[in-house]
Amino acid sequence: MQLDALRKHIINVQPLKLPLSISDVIKAFLDTQADALPVIHGSDLKALYFKDIMPLVLSCRNGKACYEHIPISAIKDIHYFDLNSNINTILESLKKGIEHETSIAVLRSDVYIGMMTLKSIIAFVNDQKIKEAVTTNPLTGLPGNYSIKKEFERQISAPELFYVCYADLNDFKAYNDKYGMAKGDEVLKFTAFLLSRLCEGNFIGHVGGDDFVFYLPTDNVEKILNNITTEFDKGIVDFYSESHRKQGYIMAADRDGKIRTFPIMSIAVGALLVDKPCSFNCVSNSLASLKERVKKESKDNGGSKYAFDKRRLFAVK
Repeated sequence: MQLDALRKHIINVQPLKLPLSISDVIKAFLDTQADALPVIHGSDLKALYFKDIMPLVLSCRNGKACYEHIPISAIKDIHYFDLNSNINTILESLKKGIEHETSIAVLRSDVYIGMMTLKSIIAFVNDQKIKEAVTTNPLTGLPGNYSIKKEFERQISAPELFYVCYADLNDFKAYNDKYGMAKGDEVLKFTAFLLSRLCEGNFIGHVGGDDFVFYLPTDNVEKILNNITTEFDKGIVDFYSESHRKQGYIMAADRDGKIRTFPIMSIAVGALLVDKPCSFNCVSNSLASLKERVKKESKDNGGSKYAFDKRRLFAVK
């Protein structure tokens, strides 16, 4: 990655200073392509996001409100990177800008020098042919949040119906605490490999941590999900010591710091049929509720499970 090429995509956006009227902010947004403006708040560099001022803009219909000051609560943390950071740190920052679909600030030795808009970030990663490095999870090599959303938009524009599936691992944190992060990473790579092998060429994305999203056609979805849950339960035991496999559980601290037993990890999958136009956020919210329900069923009864949005649960056979 060439830093000289990166500098060409930085635009000059002067930081704003408080207090700010709504009319000042509207003018500043009109003068730049950024969706986030840098703001000096005390000795810190903060951000004012366009989406956060829209309700204030709408209140300007009577004119007077446009001269009111922007409330401090609208000033948020800013996404940024330092040009003196190593390449991997810069790539991670560019990745966050793409995933959050926002402009990011650029510093040099902690001194603000300008902004990169989302459009310029995407142009840069395409020019440098580093799109895969920025938009994939470095551990599993699977596409990340940005690609997951773009694939959803692509599939929903096609005539065929499809399932959005959300999977995560039960009691992964307890395993990670007991065996260490290196072993936990091995479990995540095993899960990614398993999904890639069993989803038969369909899209699989890694949201982060132990959360995965994948898209499946309607014709053989239940067969694939049953294979995933069955094969996961067969393979996950290899990541435990012989004594833990025999007893069927480990002892570890829960989120409250209390030591208790945790069973052998399992995978919980929620599957939602997309049969009408809808937003990715709407689907994500519905799946989150479904996933929590199947996680509880899986933990209560043991073993990996999957659930459809029909409110029916399917255990491994």
